[in-house]
Amino acid sequence: MILHIFQSAKMPELYGFTVDATGANLPVKDGPWEVAGNAIPLGTTMASTSPEIAHQIERNGYALVKGHSVPQPHLRRNDSRP
Repeated sequence: MILHIFQSAKMPELYGFTVDATGANLPVKDGPWEVAGNAIPLGTTMASTSPEIAHQIERNGYALVKGHSVPQPHLRRNDSRP
């Protein structure tokens, strides 16, 4: 099973893991949802070790997890100036 990772624009600390590549099955009240990472196999996520997350995915097709919002690193060009 492949999971797709989304982050709530409304609550940046809220992440949704879903089997739906579009995120359409994530709760509307917590959206809008934005892609927050690459699709990953279920076995490589915390869902494989957390019975509650695995249960949510089985029951709802998604799991919601609160965590820390991680800003994307800014890409800087190589600059040889001191």
